[in-house]
Amino acid sequence: MAIELRTSGGIAEVIIDFPPVNALPVQGWFDLADAATAAGEDAAVRAVVIAAEGRGFCAGVDIKEIQRAPGHQALLGASRGCSAAFAAVYDCPVPVIAAARGDQQRGRGVGQPDRRRRGGRPGSGPRRPGTPRPPPLPSASPPRLHWLEHVLF
Repeated sequence: MAIELRTSGGIAEVIIDFPPVNALPVQGWFDLADAATAAGEDAAVRAVVIAAEGRGFCAGVDIKEIQRAPGHQALLGASRGCSAAFAAVYDCPVPVIAAARGDQQRGRGVGQPDRRRRGGRPGSGPRRPGTPRPPPLPSASPPRLHWLEHVLF
């Protein structure tokens, strides 16, 4: 159970491995932040890929650890660690890619609607007459995502 950093050919891979569903304990969040920071500081790295072993990409905070700990220290630690991990990803000087595969894509992550209950992306299901549909989602091809550089940098 760990966060592992592997670098090869200019690509840094940060691997999340906390079976069975990759719920991160308090220290796991800080380790994820440290790995993302270290990868971003490596001059040879051109991109960081965050991937996971096992069934889930990242189930979030390890609730069982928080329930076992006395007081609120584990909850506060998880909150601080999660904040540090997100800051490390946002502040990374190279692109960071989340590589969820297969069953890992079924969850409801940040900005990811529950497709089973809502019929696809937001606005794709039944609507009231006269309600406009949202614009189509951009394709994942690099030329269409050039606006992302302007938002992030």
